[in-house]
Amino acid sequence: MNIVINYDFIEALMDVNTPFTPMKVMRNNKKPFFKIYLPIYLTADIAFSNGKMSNILSGLAIQLSAFLGIQAALYLGLKSDPYKERSDLRLKSLVPMLNSMDIDTTYDLVKKSEYYGRVTNLVVNEHKVPQLIESKYVLVPSYDYKGDIVDTSMVQEHVVGSNSYVLSRGRTKKKLKPVYQSI
Repeated sequence: MNIVINYDFIEALMDVNTPFTPMKVMRNNKKPFFKIYLPIYLTADIAFSNGKMSNILSGLAIQLSAFLGIQAALYLGLKSDPYKERSDLRLKSLVPMLNSMDIDTTYDLVKKSEYYGRVTNLVVNEHKVPQLIESKYVLVPSYDYKGDIVDTSMVQEHVVGSNSYVLSRGRTKKKLKPVYQSI
C-alpha cells in the first residue's frame, strides 16, 4: 500500500526538528527565490553594473542577504516559526495514514524518524520521456506486536519536478562490489 502526499517528508522532518535559522528560511523559499526574485535581481544588477562581473556578484550577495534577513527578522519579530507549524500539521495528518498501512506509530515517534539514504535513477516513462526518480529512505520508529519500538524502513519516491511524493515500505538494495585481493 502506498501513501501519496504533496510535500517532501524528509524536509517536513527537518523543519520540525531544526531551530529557526536563516538557512531554514532559504531551504523553504528555494522555489520563489530562484523562479521570481533571482531573475529580477539579476536583471537589475546587469542593467546597473556596467557589465562588471564583480559588481553583479556583490549586488546579488547583498540582495540575497537582504532577502534572508528580512524574512528571518519578520518571523523572529513575530516569535513564530511558520515552517515548523506547517510541518507539524503535515506530520500529524500523516500518522493516521501510516497507521492504516499497519505501521503503528505516533506523532512523537514520527518526529524521531531518521533519513539514511538516497538513490536517483533515470527512467523512461510510457510516453518515452526520460524522468529522474529520486528515492529517499527513512527509518520510522513504530511499535511491533509486543509493544516494543522498532524501526520500519520506508521509501519516498518522487519524480523530480513534480509535487507528488509516494511513501511506501521499502529499503535500499545492497550492491555487490568486487573485492580485489592484493598479493
